Amino acid sequence: MWRKILCLFLFLCVAPKSNSLVMIQPADKLEYANGLIQDLQKTTGLNLQLKDNFLRLEQSPLVGFAKILDFVNGSGSPTARYLLLGALNTDTVYRVKSTRDVVLGRAGGSIDLNFADLNHHVTFRDVPREAFGPGLIFLHELAHRHRGLVDPSFDQAKSNPDVKGETVEFINRMQRELGLPERLHYFPKKLPGRDDVLCIYFGQTQRVEIDAKLF
Repeated sequence: MWRKILCLFLFLCVAPKSNSLVMIQPADKLEYANGLIQDLQKTTGLNLQLKDNFLRLEQSPLVGFAKILDFVNGSGSPTARYLLLGALNTDTVYRVKSTRDVVLGRAGGSIDLNFADLNHHVTFRDVPREAFGPGLIFLHELAHRHRGLVDPSFDQAKSNPDVKGETVEFINRMQRELGLPERLHYFPKKLPGRDDVLCIYFGQTQRVEIDAKLF
């Protein structure tokens, strides 16, 4: 019961009151945009749509208390919903770029996701794709931009290679709520005996292998 009350409180606090948006760029990358939206819908449990190249929250056909109950009983991660609804409730336009010359998941003035690299240069070893898919990578970067969460520094990694940092800990909360394995560290590690493959571990052997050229 307390979880429903908490979700109801979050809904009332962060439900969008304006036409705040998330932009997907460029417009000709529609298949990537749709893939991102599908991932975000699974992660957040929200109904989303792409209209005029903007990501919007679909209007529920329900009204009043029924609409609130529909939100409370939704699937997905409450933490992910809180983050995305909070971002949609601001005047900031978060631009998502998909180009061949960006570094995987690194955010500058916008959020850069190289969808082609995610499809062709990332190998999943006993880890569900959802655990390191466009949706959670986007939410990781959004947590930087919207909530000001930070990743560990290189100096921190030198003293503790398994350091996670604020953002990974925040995303790991979503992972737990979704029943997905949690990321064990922030900085990728070299695959033993290989200099061309970096790994992010989600268990002792469960890992995501990434082409070292992406970093």
